[in-house]
Amino acid sequence: MPQKTLYLDCSSGISGDMFISALLNLTEDPLYFENKIKLLKLENYKISIEKKFKSGISCLYFSCAVNEKQPHRSYKDIKKIILSSLLEPKIQELAIDIFRNLAKAEGKIHDKDYHDAHFHEVGAVDSIIDIVGAAILVNQLDIKEVISSPIPLGSGFVTCAHGKLPVPVPAVVELLKGVPVYQTDIKDEIVTPTGAAIIKTLCKKFQRLPMMQIERVGYGAGAKEFDIPNILRAFLGRRDVIHNVQYVSVIETNIDDEKGNILGYFMTKCLQMGALDVYFTSIFMKKNRPAYKLSIICEQDKVEEFSKLILKETSSFGVRISEMKRITLKREAQKVKMPDGVDIRVKIGYDEDNILKIEPEYDDCLLYALENNKALKEVIQLVKDLFNDKKTHRRASY
Repeated sequence: MPQKTLYLDCSSGISGDMFISALLNLTEDPLYFENKIKLLKLENYKISIEKKFKSGISCLYFSCAVNEKQPHRSYKDIKKIILSSLLEPKIQELAIDIFRNLAKAEGKIHDKDYHDAHFHEVGAVDSIIDIVGAAILVNQLDIKEVISSPIPLGSGFVTCAHGKLPVPVPAVVELLKGVPVYQTDIKDEIVTPTGAAIIKTLCKKFQRLPMMQIERVGYGAGAKEFDIPNILRAFLGRRDVIHNVQYVSVIETNIDDEKGNILGYFMTKCLQMGALDVYFTSIFMKKNRPAYKLSIICEQDKVEEFSKLILKETSSFGVRISEMKRITLKREAQKVKMPDGVDIRVKIGYDEDNILKIEPEYDDCLLYALENNKALKEVIQLVKDLFNDKKTHRRASY
């Protein structure tokens, strides 16, 4: 079934207020948002939602002005504020998750337990509203999946409660570990800790715009002016989850002077390191030399890792890199109990509610065939028959 997907184009960075602005632009219902925020029972603040133009693009600009000096709140303090509100439990849970990730980053930087980590700027009312507001809007739009572009980073220095800090600030760097990032020429902070915490919590995939049916686009304006439009662009649509469509990278090189045992070892190492697939193709190179084309399919953020491995551990002097789309069936693993009680694993490929493929685990079937003196193909067929004889098949959700 198609599901609600939010894709974030973070080409100008991301902050809490930019995220709120972009999603408010999608809802076109600011009153609902404002009424939900009031359930936090916070005081001495004023919300402003207005139209702005960035490079001729009509955007929404959300801001929250605080009327008095804020205390340094801890993660425990903020969690208490959220839980004491009348917001729905799933909104509370998501907001707390975002703050927990932020607290863990701050705690690691300052060598403190995250429960006791005190926030300065992000402990203020405006940051609480940014993060809780993000949870409110994700829930309001019924978003099931959030995907983001790789995250750009600025440079230079910023002044905060701890003094001058390099950009990106340490909390942002800590939060974006494992996330594909790249450096820009912008001499300013374009990813804030609040923005980094939101995207780290919500996003599981960082890639180019995936195959999806776009229904609406929201533009959230940032407060600063750059040479490029300082906007966060949010695509809301539906993505067909019958097939899992993703972008992958293919790394290739031709090898005519390497021993077979080295190449066999290399394949094993690549698979252990998380390659999606590794294979060799027999080819003829110049001067009619028999050779192999090595191909590695991997996730885009692992290209550099596998390219370095090829150059280090094979005789190759260079690699070719291309990008491709990969479409796979949704899959899960189950177990089939044989007549004597032994469990055999099976891999299931399905399309919506229809199981299209059943593939018994080769190693399990081989061991069973050897131990019971049976033909391997008979064991494989028996496993399939036993699986098909089940009246119900429980599928995991992905």
